[in-house]
Amino acid sequence: MQQLSINERVRQSFERLLLEALTSPAHQEVLYKFEAHAGYLLRWRSVVPMSTRARSGCGLAACYLSALAGAALPLDSTAHLRLRQLGQCLVSWGRSVGDESSSSEAEQVLVQSLTALQTQGLIQSKPLDSAENSDFGLMVLKMLSAFETWSTQPGSSPQRLSDALLALKGLAEQHQDQRIMELAWATANMLDRVIDGTLPMTEAFKGVVTRAAKLLMIAFVFQIWNAEDEWEYAHTIEDADVLASGGDVGLL
Repeated sequence: MQQLSINERVRQSFERLLLEALTSPAHQEVLYKFEAHAGYLLRWRSVVPMSTRARSGCGLAACYLSALAGAALPLDSTAHLRLRQLGQCLVSWGRSVGDESSSSEAEQVLVQSLTALQTQGLIQSKPLDSAENSDFGLMVLKMLSAFETWSTQPGSSPQRLSDALLALKGLAEQHQDQRIMELAWATANMLDRVIDGTLPMTEAFKGVVTRAAKLLMIAFVFQIWNAEDEWEYAHTIEDADVLASGGDVGLL
């Protein structure tokens, strides 16, 4: 569920950027957004399982967006064509895990052209995004790994997941990020009621954990939440508190 949600968010965000690049007169603002999207792609590929081919394509695309942002390459009709091809690739890259089959024509053409630009030195290899290497990024990745293990092993203890959430809570507290701190704490506190045997694991508990994991993934990839995410954050916090106290979220 989280992967489908983040894949759709990445694709929609890029489509809006492409439309703006084609129509907006605010050229400098568009270039700034290209750099932001380069970061999205690098962080996206770190949280969503992808084929080796897709991961490589994401890396090249991030390099290209950075080159456009820095005006190393012109935002001309050729760039518009490549950006349209990239939009097509985003649809398949996020669901390519384990699929090393032949790529689409759009992907082949895009990768070939970007590889040629890299060979010519017109786009530079982009190091891992600083946010991906940050303490927050590493802790989110650890939390997602624990979530994946727990959610795919029925009956397994959520102890490792709770520990990862508490580590996130501690980091958020250091950086005075109230929302991440509250989300991580409320979810871990709820899980601790299961770990100590006070309450049984239910579908409602699993739903809260799933929503929390998705919100933390979005916060990592995009570095921001939209209005819908903010509502879901508040709702998730409320549900976690009710469940931790033995209440029934179905009565809210």
